[in-house]
Amino acid sequence: MLTHSISALSLSAHDITKALEDVHFMAKSVKAKSIDTKDYIEMQDELSAGKKISTLSQDELDLWELSLESLLDTLESSHKQANEIRVKLEGISRETVILKATIEGMVATAQVNVDARIKQLQKEHDDAKANADRHRGCFKDVGEGLKTIFSLGISCAMLDQTLKKAEAAARDIDRTKANFENNVAPLVGKLAGLNGVAEDLLREAMTKTTMVREFEETLQLMVSAFKQKQGRTLAIRMEKMRAKMLADLAELITVCDKTIVGTASREGDFRSILVEADKKMRETSL
Repeated sequence: MLTHSISALSLSAHDITKALEDVHFMAKSVKAKSIDTKDYIEMQDELSAGKKISTLSQDELDLWELSLESLLDTLESSHKQANEIRVKLEGISRETVILKATIEGMVATAQVNVDARIKQLQKEHDDAKANADRHRGCFKDVGEGLKTIFSLGISCAMLDQTLKKAEAAARDIDRTKANFENNVAPLVGKLAGLNGVAEDLLREAMTKTTMVREFEETLQLMVSAFKQKQGRTLAIRMEKMRAKMLADLAELITVCDKTIVGTASREGDFRSILVEADKKMRETSL
């Protein structure tokens, strides 16, 4: 279960990284196409020389239709990809919630087991020490003193052997307890650390899902807005319509910039933690 959870978290981290990388380059592509279209409209704005409705040749109108079609192709394909990525990130969020609950359960169980084992070792150590104390000293009381005298020291030798065995047992238990406390018990903390990784992944997935959804919705709005311009020469000829398109493209570029920054590469943010956790868990199993 532990190995599965670590693998699942690692896979989710990889999937989030890949999804953000795809959105990052997608936003750059949309921004580049938006800038090209904006530059073309601004050029037509300058050529109109302030006329409310300018006159364009058929070649110029054909070029406008090609530019608009190219923009729409980019917007529509990007909207489709953004939708797929957003759905995937939502799935990762749901899976991470389940994983987080599983890890919390494992942490609680491991802590109970560790506490019980330490308590058991402490009792065994205390019992062994008490046993050693019971066999310490040939003249510790009248009875042992008489046994030593009448057996000519034989009972003392036997008592000494028993004492050595009891002390050795106490030392062995003490070493076992110390090893468990120093090497095994801390792994519960490492396991609990996976909870933090799960929380980070969940926060990352939910935050980025929101950002991708905003990007997706903006793309959808722009697809609708520019589709209305297809086949309408007034869209490029009329000053007010050009101004509206320029405003829309400026908004789209702003959203692209926000998305580009928000999806900047964060290689290794989670992977190094997961690799270390996996290493520690393999060193000593609970």
